[in-house]
Amino acid sequence: MSFLALLRNSPCCTLPCGVEPFPPCHASPPQHVWRSFDGTELPFTFALPDTGVPKGIVLIVPGTDSVTSDYASVIEEVLRHGYGVYGCENRTFRYGPEHSRGDARNWQPWVEDLRGFSRFVHQRHPGVPIFWHGHSFGGVQILQTAADSEAEDLPAGLIVHSPGFGLMFRQATFLRGLSYGIFAWLRVPWTRLIEVADLPMSDDPVFDCRWKHSDDRVREGIKVRYFIQAANMGIAARNSSPHLKLPVLALWGGRDRQGLGGNEKLRAEYNHYMQHELAGGRAALFYREQALHLLTEGSTKQDALTAIIGWLAALS
Repeated sequence: MSFLALLRNSPCCTLPCGVEPFPPCHASPPQHVWRSFDGTELPFTFALPDTGVPKGIVLIVPGTDSVTSDYASVIEEVLRHGYGVYGCENRTFRYGPEHSRGDARNWQPWVEDLRGFSRFVHQRHPGVPIFWHGHSFGGVQILQTAADSEAEDLPAGLIVHSPGFGLMFRQATFLRGLSYGIFAWLRVPWTRLIEVADLPMSDDPVFDCRWKHSDDRVREGIKVRYFIQAANMGIAARNSSPHLKLPVLALWGGRDRQGLGGNEKLRAEYNHYMQHELAGGRAALFYREQALHLLTEGSTKQDALTAIIGWLAALS
């Protein structure tokens, strides 16, 4: 695969006849906007069950280059069981401010955004328990936000769904920082990168192709310094997450290469982290050997959704 092929933004996969890419998550302009700690306006979506007061609220925290609507199966399932759903789009991805799309100069705003949004939702639904569902990058984000929050801002529990373990080094190294820093300005097309490296989201090829063709993707690319800052947050999360006292549901699969950044040497370490390090080994575990990066699509979809609902019900 040539370097020019990597830089080409159009997806390699071909959608089946009559199948469309995922629709945009929001109308333009967005219907709902909230203001974060530094005045940045971020769009959000929400849905409440028809049953009245929700049993709880699930906050969807998307992965890299993803949006809330990518988790439609989770949203539909929790609504069907009487839970509400909120999702705030990440400032770095498709619906963030134009100057920050695909870029990040430090990782603390991701933590401040989630903490502030959770507080915003709590004010709208006082007394209703809030749960954070973080997938991939979002899994790292919810871990560090929980570690960095006071008791009054903590959720009732965390759903850590295939966290981006390839970002969660034990410590920073000088040589890694130096090599990344040299290329910090460079933009890489993320969706092309995962295609070239053969890092599928799920074992449903139609879902994956719809995701890659969706206009919600950051097709202009992501700067290397985004990955630097995401890894800095990952280091902090790796060191703090064993001390979490919150209830945690851990979901991951044995074929997840995307969460490892394609580095198969991390496989045993990833499994050990999810089973023994995360929340001090107290997390409820959902593991499927055949699962890829997104367990709530493809062959593991129903089992994973059932596990999420059962875990929520036990805590609500």
